[in-house]
Amino acid sequence: MCRKSRRTRAGVILSGGLVEQEKAVKFSSLLANAVIFHNALDIAEIVRQLLEECWEIAPEDGAP
Repeated sequence: MCRKSRRTRAGVILSGGLVEQEKAVKFSSLLANAVIFHNALDIAEIVRQLLEECWEIAPEDGAP
C-alpha cells in the first residue's frame, strides 16, 4: 500500500483532501493537549516533592 505524504509549510497543509486535513488538525490538537497535560503532571509532582521537603507553597504561587 502506497501512502501519500503530507506536505506542510509553516504549519499549513498543502496537499490532501479535506478529511486528511481535518485528521491532521485533530492530531495536532490531541498532541498539544497531551503535552499540556504532561506538563501539569510534572508541575504537580514537583509541588508534591517541595511540600514533602516542608516548603510552604500558597495557591497563588502557582498562578502566572
